[in-house]
Amino acid sequence: MRALGVSEAEVSGVTRALLAVLHLGNVAFAAPPGNSEGSEAVGQGASGASLAHACRLLGVEPAGLGGALCWQTRRMPGRDGGVISSPLPVAKASDSRDALARHLYGAIFGFLVRRLNEAVGAEKSAPGGAGGLESCRSSFIGLLDIFGFEHFETNSFEQLCINFTNELLQQYFNEVIFDHEAELYSREGIPWDPLDFPDNTMSVELIGSAKDGLLTMLDQECQTVAGNAEQWCRKLQGAHSTSKLFGVVRQRPGNFVVEHFAGPVEYTSQTFLEKNRDELSADLVRCVKEGSDEFMRHRFLEHDRLFGTQESVSVQTGSRRVVAAKKYSVSGEFRGQLRALMQRIRTTEPHFVRCIKPNPENRAGVFHRSSVVQQLRYQGVLQAIEVSRAGYPMRLNHREGVLDFRSLARREDKAQLEAQALWGRFRTAAQVLFQGLSQTLPSGSWALGGTLLFLKSERA
Repeated sequence: MRALGVSEAEVSGVTRALLAVLHLGNVAFAAPPGNSEGSEAVGQGASGASLAHACRLLGVEPAGLGGALCWQTRRMPGRDGGVISSPLPVAKASDSRDALARHLYGAIFGFLVRRLNEAVGAEKSAPGGAGGLESCRSSFIGLLDIFGFEHFETNSFEQLCINFTNELLQQYFNEVIFDHEAELYSREGIPWDPLDFPDNTMSVELIGSAKDGLLTMLDQECQTVAGNAEQWCRKLQGAHSTSKLFGVVRQRPGNFVVEHFAGPVEYTSQTFLEKNRDELSADLVRCVKEGSDEFMRHRFLEHDRLFGTQESVSVQTGSRRVVAAKKYSVSGEFRGQLRALMQRIRTTEPHFVRCIKPNPENRAGVFHRSSVVQQLRYQGVLQAIEVSRAGYPMRLNHREGVLDFRSLARREDKAQLEAQALWGRFRTAAQVLFQGLSQTLPSGSWALGGTLLFLKSERA
């Protein structure tokens, strides 16, 4: 950060924020004596010390942060509606603590991205342009680093989001290869069937459809009173009972299976709703915004996430009114970011680099076959091979085709074949050769283009 000109005050602020995230993770809660429905921050031992450290780093009072974590205030409806406070149980207080840590970390991450882009000049205006990356598109290079498909012993909300990203990127990769193949066949004058190409659109729709996609139905369940994971799974089963790409695990009712391009994955639904809600109360936002640390206050003021309600001012009358903010969900924000990412990618000329790790131990001279095959599958390489094989995967120039396969020529064709090859008329020679072989070769297994000979492998 210092090398890129980030000020000492900002470096200190980032460091304090990260330390606050770590200390928040150590804060524990317990039910007060005689009140099993409420909670309070444990003030003794490591938990109490971490709460004190977190408050000092955030610039807030321990009583204020502890109250915001353990209590929820709501404004009653109506013009003169009052405010009521209700205690949060231990589980909800823990969720509030985690949401605060995640929100703070996200705000810091966003701040650093913007700040470092400014430092390297990515946000500067081009001469005569409007500024930003769009005005410098001719010199724009984007690098998207993604490991690939994830499949662990336990797969949760994070894995579904990551694998949905991989589905979209694989779909885009298929489109790029499809367009490349279509252009090649058109240029060579070769008829072909685009329906032969593998297509994962059904997988993308299953997860991301705005009507009944898994993530859409997850948002709906999060907004349902008393919504829970078991109920969500039952609704998924009802909506996708006829889909070949969705299944349930009878031995584990809270689990479901999605058939991705790289293979089936079993997801455990228990924590999906909590992670998707990521509920950060207005009390916590207000607590930090009213704190003494200017750096922390600005991070919460500039972040574009809305919670609960927001107050808006009418420009014409100056009157104030309270309007409902759009209900936040992690999957909603994630899908919005994915749309922006794919829009940006589609404006570029793509190049793909697939990196394979030969062994998990990072040792020289060791090759783990099973690990490499798994990476090939999870990174979509096997799917890429399938895409290539969908048309005519073997392409030879006319001369190579004649030289490689002339030994198969029929006896009655050999004289004409050799004569055409001697005069350098290899396209005609290839036509003589393969037309003669048409009675023995499978139908549609070869095609002769303007400059290339196309061959297709026989499928079992």
